This record gives sequence, structure tokens and C-alpha cells, in this order.
Amino acid sequence: MALLLFEPCFASAQGLPSETLHPGTWRLGVQTGVGVGNNHVTGASPYWSTGLQVGWTFTPERFPGRGRGNWEYGLEFVPVFVVRQGNTVSGFGVNPVVFRRTFTHGKRLAPFFESSLGLLFFQSHVPPGDTSTENLAVQAGGGIYLFTRRGRAISFAAKIIHISNGGLGDRNPEINGIHFTVGYQWFR
Repeated sequence: MALLLFEPCFASAQGLPSETLHPGTWRLGVQTGVGVGNNHVTGASPYWSTGLQVGWTFTPERFPGRGRGNWEYGLEFVPVFVVRQGNTVSGFGVNPVVFRRTFTHGKRLAPFFESSLGLLFFQSHVPPGDTSTENLAVQAGGGIYLFTRRGRAISFAAKIIHISNGGLGDRNPEINGIHFTVGYQWFR
């Protein structure tokens, strides 16, 4: 039954990744996600984030068949990043370096992988103890766009994340975890 409801919007989505993603395409996205990491101080640390993304496709499609795709440079603003580590700590972040490789061979599905480097700022030390309120965040992972029509897609992603203060505090116990996100993307 649900498939019949969504069939009209998917039926018109033939070859949309390739039609939508070309050099000079801008992407604006919103996303929210949850994850859990191990911080070696209090154990498991669940977290939640929400963010805004901007990306720019800077290469034409390359390679034939399933390898066909292009590269995007982007940045991400994370206005909310909440960590539970015995107490709840709120923060925000920015990822000024995001590289994404999107595979455009599908009719409405476009897998991607990405890596990013950013900064997180918290109201108190993360992880707790003699650490720091400022942290570096390195992420790598993959996901998929589900195009609903030209220039519009739902995104699902899973990333591994490493959060570390890079020696800014007296101690540097990192958080290593996995982060799952869902989002909506506009391409222009």
C-alpha cells in the first residue's frame, strides 16, 4: 500500500542523480542525527546533532558504469550538538572541510562517501575531566541520496566520528563513535 502512495513521485525520478549533479551545482541540506561513542572516561556517550550543509559540485562526471560520479566540496554548520556523558553538555560546531564523492549511475538512488574535518565547541569539558571545551572532529562514512524529483533528495548516512581536543587540555581522551543521519537536500 505504502509503495503505491509513493510510486508517482518515484516514477518521474528516472536518471535524476546524473541530471541533477553536474559542475557548478549547489547543494543546500538540513539534517539531524544520533550516535554513540566511547569516551574512555564515562563509557558510552550518546549524542544528537542537527545541521545545515552547503556543497558545490566541482567536477564533471567521470568514469563509466557504476563508477560514474563527481566530487563536491562543502561545509557544514552544526548549531546543536548535545552529548550525554553523565551530565548533558550542549555545543555547536562547524565543519569547514567536507569532500563528498557521489556516484550518479542510478535512476533515483545515488550512493556517496565523504570525509570531513571540523571543530566542536561545548559549554563544558567533553569528555569530562581535565580536557577542553574545544574539540576537533574528524568524520568519514557513506550514505545514499533518494531522489524524489529533480533537484530534491532525502539523504541517509552513517559515519564514524573521532572527537579529540588535539592536546588543548591537560588530558586528551578522545570519543570514537558512529553517527547516523537523515536529511533533506535541495540542488540548484
